[in-house]
Amino acid sequence: MSVSIPPPPPTEPTPGAMSTTSAAVRAGLGGALTLTRRLTANKVTGAALVVVLALLGVAVLAPLIAPYGATNVSLESRLQPMSGAHPFGTDEVGRDILSRLIYGARISIGVSLLTVAAAALVGMLLGAIAGYLGRWIDQIIMRTVDVVLSFPSLILAIALAAALGPSLANAALAIAIVKVPAYARLAYAETRGASQQLFVRAARIYGIGPAWIIRRHILPNIRSSILVQTTLDLGDVILLIATLGFLGLGAQPPSPEWGSMISTGWHYLIDQWWYPTFTGAAIFITVMSFNLLGDGVSDLLDPTSVD
Repeated sequence: MSVSIPPPPPTEPTPGAMSTTSAAVRAGLGGALTLTRRLTANKVTGAALVVVLALLGVAVLAPLIAPYGATNVSLESRLQPMSGAHPFGTDEVGRDILSRLIYGARISIGVSLLTVAAAALVGMLLGAIAGYLGRWIDQIIMRTVDVVLSFPSLILAIALAAALGPSLANAALAIAIVKVPAYARLAYAETRGASQQLFVRAARIYGIGPAWIIRRHILPNIRSSILVQTTLDLGDVILLIATLGFLGLGAQPPSPEWGSMISTGWHYLIDQWWYPTFTGAAIFITVMSFNLLGDGVSDLLDPTSVD
């Protein structure tokens, strides 16, 4: 006689079966909300955060919100003052200044973020390697860092950009090279302290290799200091990119980069004041907002600060 075996009942998901990815996403969102609340507790930092987020939104949505193309030429509308059709006026070949400023935010802010990220990553790795391994590796890396730091950053950036050739990519590379030593010095000092922690010494006793210790123990413990430095550097890098563009060593015309726009616009300051003024105001507001936000993040993440 055959006996039918009923199918097993469907299993209910247990609380422990929660998706790791979902938990990580929720934790990340919770951390971001907590950080945002703490930043906005200070009115100045909160205002800077709002401006920075607005600038990032403008950079991302530039093709959708700009009234004209960045390079649309209209000679019959050249050097027109502010009007309904052109709220910020037009330049020497009739291009809409507001549209060029919107597209220029994508260049100035986007390139600055990439430049700072690259400099922070390279500097953090070099400093961690030198601080943990020591000996001759320490001497080679840190003495090279000392040589680079002995030059004024702006002069060195100008020299490197001129040697590499005038272009936005070469200007960003020059600035990244100039910024790497500061991150390497910071990571070196933090690594020297982290290397004496018990968990690092225990890992060495168990025979774990330097690469694993640096990746799993050293870098996670120094990244908060690196993050503070990056937020403080963003405004400076935006200003450096604009400076190289003003000197003709950065983005080349007709690219709507803010520094190159001022390089042309200052010739029209007396009669067509709106041309360089609005561009300079955009640089001022952007750099000031990033600097204020960087100060707020520094105060928030500084373990020695008192609430």
